[in-house]
Amino acid sequence: MFPGAFTSNTISDRVAITSDTYQGWSVSSNRLFVVTGSRDPWLYATFSSPAQNIMSTDSRPINMGDGFHCSDLSVQEGMYSPAIQEIQKRAVTTFASWVGNFTPNALAVVTTVAPITMSTPTSLPQSSSTPTKKGNGKSGAISNKLQGWKYLIALSMALTIQFVV
Repeated sequence: MFPGAFTSNTISDRVAITSDTYQGWSVSSNRLFVVTGSRDPWLYATFSSPAQNIMSTDSRPINMGDGFHCSDLSVQEGMYSPAIQEIQKRAVTTFASWVGNFTPNALAVVTTVAPITMSTPTSLPQSSSTPTKKGNGKSGAISNKLQGWKYLIALSMALTIQFVV
């Protein structure tokens, strides 16, 4: 996997490089929401590992459910597991709190990045207005992509609200 990303081909070396890069068990991150399932085959490699004693904090809450690897990412799993549904609700509440408390850093450097490109399924609604072409002639395409993103964001919010209510 990831040709050229690692200088070694052995799994143990790649794990060591990844652990060094992200500080392993001592990772320091502001606002990291951790979810682990008790049936996750990767359990012993997570913050919930029975072999570790890592405390949950407000900026790094550690949540253990009865699921498996990534089961907390599916709204449907929350319909079948009260524990997963509770973690999903806790995630939404936590994320809303973090975003609500966000203040931009005055020292942050503003950078220009290339626009995100996505393959838009034909079923996504497109902008009803006729895009105006300016400059390089790509603004119409960007406008349509933004409309697609707005739709996806609205859809994800609707799904989130569905299981929160």
